[in-house]
Amino acid sequence: MKNYLPWKEEYRTGIKSVDSQHQQLFQIINDLIGAIHDSNSSKEVLNKAIQKMMEYTEFHFKHEEEIFRAYQYPSADDHHQKHELFKKTVQDLFEKNQTQEMMKTAVLAILKDWWLKHILVEDMTYAPFIKSKGEKIGLTEFDQ
Repeated sequence: MKNYLPWKEEYRTGIKSVDSQHQQLFQIINDLIGAIHDSNSSKEVLNKAIQKMMEYTEFHFKHEEEIFRAYQYPSADDHHQKHELFKKTVQDLFEKNQTQEMMKTAVLAILKDWWLKHILVEDMTYAPFIKSKGEKIGLTEFDQ
């Protein structure tokens, strides 16, 4: 399978569980982009691929938010709102009943723009806070 959106070291937050989940999300996103580019993919195939991404995304968002609670991250509510907006944006794709081409274009934009921005900006904002608190209490969840 082609790697449309390759994982790069600059995406690493230094929080092992988060980075592992991000890498898994990139694989799921690459599979979805592959289905989008496959002219033989039906709308049903695309919907299943989107659903798989959303299920893993939901798992990942819950994990991040558990970390926020555990470490009392002060901007947890703001980050949670960004997660909710993403979920609503993707849910709207399903409800609009768009043509396959419109859905493909919208999904590609969301995947590339939102996920990259979210990891590089939003997640990199909380990572230093979480790592510093975790290191103070001796946790080994973090890369050096």
